[in-house]
Amino acid sequence: MNTRSKRTAPKQFYEDINDQNLTYDELLNTLDWEIRRYQIFKRDNMKCQGCGTLHDIVVHHIKYIKGLLPWEYKDDDLLTLCEYCHAKVHGKKCITSKIPKTWFYDPIAAKKYNIK
Repeated sequence: MNTRSKRTAPKQFYEDINDQNLTYDELLNTLDWEIRRYQIFKRDNMKCQGCGTLHDIVVHHIKYIKGLLPWEYKDDDLLTLCEYCHAKVHGKKCITSKIPKTWFYDPIAAKKYNIK
């Protein structure tokens, strides 16, 4: 399930430099973000760094930095997570109807990224 249209981020982090007044969702649909997103997926071997699944992966911004566009973050500030782990990091219920069959729990990664 694609949740991109439901994502929000604090507007103050990008409104100052966003001359086209794009929404956060629109910024995540740019070629710049798609290239950066693929770089992080490739670095993380196309798998969730929380649980190891290969399904429904997204790139998580570990922190937001005022003045940076989504693709301008350093590698250390971006992390590949599945929708399930991403929802857990944000303290939300997972919108994925079920955990992928390949899901497994990695306690070391979970502790490192505060995933319970």
